[in-house]
Amino acid sequence: MDEYRDLKKDLEQTAKNCRILQFKLRKAERRMEQIEAEKHELERQNQELKNNGTAPGSGDKNQGQNSKILQLEQELNQSRDQVAQAQREIQKLQTQIRTDSKESHSQSGPVLSKSRSLEVIINSTILKIII
Repeated sequence: MDEYRDLKKDLEQTAKNCRILQFKLRKAERRMEQIEAEKHELERQNQELKNNGTAPGSGDKNQGQNSKILQLEQELNQSRDQVAQAQREIQKLQTQIRTDSKESHSQSGPVLSKSRSLEVIINSTILKIII
C-alpha cells in the first residue's frame, strides 16, 4: 500500500512537471514566432529604406535615411539574436521533456503519448489519462 501511495505521488509530481514544461515550451514557441515576425518586418523596412536611399535626394535626407538604416540593421541583429536564443530555449525544453519522459518511463511513470494523453505504466498495465 505504501509503495502504491509513493508511486501515485511520483506520478502526480511527474505529470505536474510535464504540464509545466509544456506550458514553457508553448510560451517559448509563441515568443519565437513573434520575434520571427518582427525580424521579417525589420528586414522589409530595411530593404525599403535601402531602395529609397538609392534615389537622388538632399544630403540631409540621405543622412537621416542612413541613420535610420543603421538603426533598423541594429534592431534586425537584435531580433536575430532573440530568435536564436528562443530556438536554443525551445531545444533545451524539448530535451528536458524527452529526458523527463524517458526517466519516468524507465521508472514506470507517466508518458506523454502522441495523442497528447498521459500514459502511466504500472506493473505492465497502461492507464491513459487525457489531458
